Amino acid sequence: MVCRLYTMHNGHLYHADIHHVPWPLQPAKCQVQTATIAPREPWDRLAEPPLCHYAGRQDVLVWPLAPTT
Repeated sequence: MVCRLYTMHNGHLYHADIHHVPWPLQPAKCQVQTATIAPREPWDRLAEPPLCHYAGRQDVLVWPLAPTT
């Protein structure tokens, strides 16, 4: 599977292509204290428990970083 990663350095956005086999996901449990990704209102409370998975170590091929324009 070919994917892309993004990172910031000194205020500039960079990307790199990466390749890895599909991640072997396993069920996991989590406890959400603060949600910082989505807006808080009106989603303060989760309607259902979070769905969580875990993947162990994954070997990945990474191509060189390039500036994202």
